[in-house]
Amino acid sequence: MANTLENLEYITEQYAPYNYQDKTGAPQGFAIEVLSKVWEVLGITPQKIHVRPLASKPRSSDAGLLASF
Repeated sequence: MANTLENLEYITEQYAPYNYQDKTGAPQGFAIEVLSKVWEVLGITPQKIHVRPLASKPRSSDAGLLASF
């Protein structure tokens, strides 16, 4: 199976103003805006972005394709 941007798992950390979760839990910030624009330009459906605390390490369930920014 070919790897595509649509089958990556996107993980980032709380590091405002670049990336963070707002009060509703939605990913926000400059890096999130850039990634959203890349998806738009490439015609890719927006993917789920997992936001973790700055010091957290990937869990074993994160194995596989990761795109951390």
